[in-house]
Amino acid sequence: MIGKRLTIKGRVQGVSFRFYTQLKAQELGLFGYVINQKNGTVFIEVIGELSQINNFVKWCHIGSPASKVVQIVQEDIIAINEAISKFKDFRIIR
Repeated sequence: MIGKRLTIKGRVQGVSFRFYTQLKAQELGLFGYVINQKNGTVFIEVIGELSQINNFVKWCHIGSPASKVVQIVQEDIIAINEAISKFKDFRIIR
């Protein structure tokens, strides 16, 4: 298992990005959450198997049908065991 923190930049709020992100994460069997940030970005914390995470990150570059992703900033989650224990599914935080 690995974990990533992703900050998605571009036109990603008001375009159902979080909804489609949740669907994709659930389809891939990932855990974590997605939340809109006040600065207009979307933040994702996600945990899962390497291949599923890689597929998820590739999908994030495309995003929802109405989104326009310009940049993704990635950070590895170091304390993976601690992070695993706090997630039971993948959620949208409002």
